[in-house]
Amino acid sequence: MRDRYTDRSRGFGFVTYSSHSEAEAAVSGMDGKVWMALFVV
Repeated sequence: MRDRYTDRSRGFGFVTYSSHSEAEAAVSGMDGKVWMALFVV
């Protein structure tokens, strides 16, 4: 996502999955992991 006035990143985005089970697998696979020095919950 980008700020509409400054065109800078707002620091978040959206992810879509083709099925509920695919989304759950992504969540459980990243839960508790560190990504780019950030703790994922």
